[in-house]
Amino acid sequence: MPRPLPGAAGPVQDILRLGIAQLVFLGTPPHAAVDQAVAMTGHAGQTKLKSLVNAVLRRISRDGPALIEQQDPVRLNTPNYLW
Repeated sequence: MPRPLPGAAGPVQDILRLGIAQLVFLGTPPHAAVDQAVAMTGHAGQTKLKSLVNAVLRRISRDGPALIEQQDPVRLNTPNYLW
């Protein structure tokens, strides 16, 4: 996302984290993870951000696994001072 979420959109950031974890690490079918996240966004009172959540998670479902494969898990799990 080119800009950060608005300050009052804290719950949406958590919803996005949950949706990304479902898509990338848990293997949840994309239609289910996206639908659940969009519904949770509405229940959180952030109806204006439902389309943003939908777009971000659809893109993660398409590009996320390839991005994860490019990461070095050892480097990600080692603090800088030990590396």
